[in-house]
Amino acid sequence: MFLCDRDELREQGYNKLKAVFGDNARIVINTKGENSAKNARIHIATYQTLGLDDEENDTANNLKYFGEPVYEYNLIQAQEDDYLAACEIIKRKASIDGKTFTGEEVLKAKPIDAKTGREIRQEEIKDQYTSRHFDSQLLIPERIAAMCEDLFKQLCQHGGPEQKAIIFCTREIHADRVAKQHYAFKCMGTANGGRELIEPMRGSGERAFIACTVDLLATGVDIERLNAVVFFRYLESSILFYQMVGRGTRIDEVTQKYKFWLYDYTGVTDLFGTDFISAHSSGKNKTGGGGGEDGGDDGEGEDEPPVIQIGGQTVTVNSEGRFILSRREGRDVKIPIEEYRREMLQRVLSEAGNLRDFRP
Repeated sequence: MFLCDRDELREQGYNKLKAVFGDNARIVINTKGENSAKNARIHIATYQTLGLDDEENDTANNLKYFGEPVYEYNLIQAQEDDYLAACEIIKRKASIDGKTFTGEEVLKAKPIDAKTGREIRQEEIKDQYTSRHFDSQLLIPERIAAMCEDLFKQLCQHGGPEQKAIIFCTREIHADRVAKQHYAFKCMGTANGGRELIEPMRGSGERAFIACTVDLLATGVDIERLNAVVFFRYLESSILFYQMVGRGTRIDEVTQKYKFWLYDYTGVTDLFGTDFISAHSSGKNKTGGGGGEDGGDDGEGEDEPPVIQIGGQTVTVNSEGRFILSRREGRDVKIPIEEYRREMLQRVLSEAGNLRDFRP
């Protein structure tokens, strides 16, 4: 049984499994209460098809229906076994992200509504804003520009600017600003465009290089040649975070892509190794967006509070280290590259004491 929560994932799983197992893999379709694929060896279905989705909160509980897992295959093991691309983490941070803006400071900066350009009234301003409010409630153009410029330099250092990358943004207006940079395009699940460029991004080596999105590419989109996953967005959900990271783990034999870079500008990689527990959100978007705890929102409704924009800020982006994802005491952790190299050297020496044993 291959079970998932979206039609797109079901079709993707079917295409992959059918290529290997032929007609032994079939999609479960209920016809008059019967499973039309019941004679297949591999059943591919969604929770909804099986009637397992919870009517109260529109999510299914795996443990409730199937019990404890009999086998687990984690991300690190799959990478060490060469089934998934290895991950190098590059942590960056904007200098302004440690600052708390008071309502008085925001008012002095002559704020405007980032969506309409109108002046913001004093009663619309909160008492204070921290980095968690950036790009969802407080938009600072200098910060966005500094992060985009820094990312471009990083891409040039690690593979060149014409590589495939996804930038996860906080909300649609944030993706708009980031997409104004060279090579980037906005990729949303709305009429505002970009969705049609998923296929060129997946297949073409000459166009559709950097996708700026909120949630559309978070799950269920296989882009094997994707070289980089970028977080300009703060997150609290480890489940959503791992789904987003998973976009980069596909191996692409054609371009010899066996590794990807994870650029962390908001400290989201601290979610590695945390428990898969997320507060229920009644947001509009089942993929983790809406107006929930993670701040994502690709709705941008007219009745929503304004996104306050201020300028005149000096912003630099600084390094916070480079890391490799590893496994420690049953949890995913990131360790400094030099430490990882020392450990790998010791491991090689313990398994192959001389050059003859090392060679296959």
